[in-house]
Amino acid sequence: GCDKIRTLKPMVQIDILGRRNPSYVASVLAVSHVMIIPSVSEGVSKAMLEAMSHGAHIIISKNLHIPEEFEDYVNRIDLYDWLEVANKVDELKAHGKNMINKEFVNSYLKRSEKMLSALYLQLMKDTSQVRTGD
Repeated sequence: GCDKIRTLKPMVQIDILGRRNPSYVASVLAVSHVMIIPSVSEGVSKAMLEAMSHGAHIIISKNLHIPEEFEDYVNRIDLYDWLEVANKVDELKAHGKNMINKEFVNSYLKRSEKMLSALYLQLMKDTSQVRTGD
């Protein structure tokens, strides 16, 4: 995959890091301009939110379903078209860091946490009713 990108666009630096500790990830994101989310089904991931909070431009699949509120903050492309990916990386890198409002990311995280907590409480209530026969 990356060798094909480098062949098409040799000036693009692509690093595939794998699993790393959080402080290392933060240091990489601090200097990153673009993050490609290769999933076609994951939706809004923690990695995407972390990258956004550090000002990275986000590239996602044109078919990925995400909440509408994120549409202004992502770049949708055909991830199977390596030339399009390389061109989009070049374009976004030329723009410098993305000046996304960190409050947007934090607000989304807080809303998600509340929603998950409410869902968890409902599941616990439903589970206890099944066990007790209520």
